[in-house]
Amino acid sequence: MNNINLGALKNLVRDVVLATLATLVFALELTGQLGIWPLVVGIAVVLVAWRFGRFQSLPTNAVLGAAFAVGAPKGDQVWLTAVTAALVVGASLLEAGMRYQIRSRSGTSIQAERLPGFHSVGYIDQTFTFDVTTLGLLVFGLAGILQLPMLPVMLVILLGFAGALGVIGWGMWRWPPSRIEANYRKAVTSYDPKFLVYFSAPIDSEYQILMWLPVFERVGLRYLIVIRERNMYDIVANATTAPVVLCPTLASVDAVMEGSASAVFYVNNSMKNSQGVRFADKIHVQILHGESDKPPSYNPVTAMFDEVYVAGQGGIDRYAQHGVDIPREKFRIVGRPQVEKVLHSTEAITTKTAPVILYAPTWQGFYEDTSLTSLPWAVEVVQALLDLGARVIFRPHPYSFKHAPSLRQISDVNQVLAKANAAGGEHLYGEKATAMSLFDSFNAVDGLVTDVSSVSADFLFSGKPFAVVDVGDPSADPLEEYPMMRAGYLLRPQIESPAAALTQMLRSDPMQEIRNELRIYYLGDLPAQTYAEVFLEQVRQTVADGEARRRAL
Repeated sequence: MNNINLGALKNLVRDVVLATLATLVFALELTGQLGIWPLVVGIAVVLVAWRFGRFQSLPTNAVLGAAFAVGAPKGDQVWLTAVTAALVVGASLLEAGMRYQIRSRSGTSIQAERLPGFHSVGYIDQTFTFDVTTLGLLVFGLAGILQLPMLPVMLVILLGFAGALGVIGWGMWRWPPSRIEANYRKAVTSYDPKFLVYFSAPIDSEYQILMWLPVFERVGLRYLIVIRERNMYDIVANATTAPVVLCPTLASVDAVMEGSASAVFYVNNSMKNSQGVRFADKIHVQILHGESDKPPSYNPVTAMFDEVYVAGQGGIDRYAQHGVDIPREKFRIVGRPQVEKVLHSTEAITTKTAPVILYAPTWQGFYEDTSLTSLPWAVEVVQALLDLGARVIFRPHPYSFKHAPSLRQISDVNQVLAKANAAGGEHLYGEKATAMSLFDSFNAVDGLVTDVSSVSADFLFSGKPFAVVDVGDPSADPLEEYPMMRAGYLLRPQIESPAAALTQMLRSDPMQEIRNELRIYYLGDLPAQTYAEVFLEQVRQTVADGEARRRAL
């Protein structure tokens, strides 16, 4: 249920109900009665239209037109027919105009959650007009089916539409954008944030900032979270107690950037980051959203920031190894605060008769040709673990459940584990495997099998053995492209069975010493007891340095 877009679902239900109702009205007009076939045909038409994206205003106009066809006055009352037709057309245009105005207004309106002194009155929730017009159209259609006198029905509904439009129009007049922006600037100035967290990303990327919210809440300074896209605003606002502002336009960004904050933190390489970095009176910091050897961790765009937070020396060297020239003085080694709750291993995996192994493949990514997921070989990997007597916890990336081929591959693995459980195994998959957080899973297992992702870097903190599945070019040297693999056991299912490498990991684990060395290299040589405090203190220092910069300007 968490993967369902409720807004899209609501629109779909509305369209299906109204368009089906329209079909029934026409069927009643033609046949004089309601049978099963008009209903079946109506639903089929709706589904076909939805499949090919042909809805737009189809349901609204269809119901209005259908109701008019059934209920319009007949005979010699031409004037009444004309008035009725005018009301139908007017109501249709009114509804379309309302939706356009709200859509255009909400796309550029500043919003804020928990910002003292500012209320998002300028934002007009599309749900309001959605509910009003849906109710009116349902009444319209039902009146047509029941063949009620249409003119009074349409007059009542038109008054409802006019009332809704009047409320919206009053709001637009009462709170013009200039007044909203002025109030917003005043509220930001009064709140006096010490730093900002800036986030711009496409849908399904909220994890990039969500992992940082609990960390920033521990800094102990006032701050604002700046969100650039509407589809991310509610998600982030519901995940934190900090003030969150939606800044969809450049002017709204200016309004918050011109405030007193002395530092801005960015969690990805979004193109819109440049709209924040241009304010030279602040210290702009790139912190990214995970430690890995993937391209985002050495993007040349990072050079535009004043400071770059990395977990360890490996994060610094990675840029140089890929030809990205960033002065050493820009880097700050701060560890990876999210892993502070990952426990260090106290018992060697070689002493386990039935070691517990977490298999956590990554998702397919946005582009198939650059996918790093091992799901196509997942059955082979899991079967090799079962043959070695391991207890498997299968936890695919949540985004894999949105991809049809990945869903089939996940189902295949689940069937293998279900069969093993029927024979007396205690393997976890499905909801039981995802009941724990990822880091809780780390603490519950003896080893890990994963893909090229930040999961292996986070698991490295535990000191436990892990294997990385490489699904890249079989002729390439994966250790050159992904140096972090040196700390793990390499599985290359495209060219060899994973059994040999997994046997080595579970039976002898010769990589323990190099794993400990690379843990320091990639995650910092920081005290475990106060590991996260290094990051928190660096944030405070950056804010203080930013305040000094502002005073010097």
